[in-house]
Parts: sequence; structure tokens; C-alpha cells
Amino acid sequence: MVQDEEWSLRQVAMSLYYAEHSYASAHGARFTEELDRLVEFISYPKGNSDPGTLLGECSSPPMIQVSGDQKRFTATVSSYSGELTVTVTSDRLLTVRRVSLPEIEIV
Repeated sequence: MVQDEEWSLRQVAMSLYYAEHSYASAHGARFTEELDRLVEFISYPKGNSDPGTLLGECSSPPMIQVSGDQKRFTATVSSYSGELTVTVTSDRLLTVRRVSLPEIEIV
């Protein structure tokens, strides 16, 4: 069970951010949308190389959008419930958004 869902999502987003930049350093300054290509570049937090970080152990797998020239990316990580999303961009802008789900009354 995740104790602090927001913190976990932030860590997944930053792990992806650093993996993307390491990947780009090795691939002509180009980012990728393919999570399986990023797995070998996981290094955040320090000492972490667990593929599960990006492959859904702590969150839904990240969704990555790369610009046409592959020089910029935006990645979004969502909680399993969908109530919380964290977005990180190639220039390290991190945004947290909470989605209020409608209350359902059962009578």
C-alpha cells in the first residue's frame, strides 16, 4: 500500500525525467516515447534501477508524448485510482493535479 500517493507519483515522474535525459545523451539528443527503451536508463532516486518504477509498480505506466523533432517531451503519470496525475516536461516543469471524482450515493 502506498502511504503517500503524491510523493510516489512525483518520484516516478522524476525517475522518467532523468531516464529520458540519460537516454537522449546516448541517442543523439533525442527523447523516446517507448518505456521499454528507458528502463536501462533508470537511475533516480540515486541507486534505483528497478524497472518497476516506470512499468507500473507504483502508478499506472507513464504516458509520454515526444515532439516531432524528438527534442522535447511531456510525460504524465496517473495514480491507479485516476484521482491524481503528475506531469513532467523535458525542461523539468513538474505539475500535480487532483481530480475530484463525483460522489455516488447508493440508496
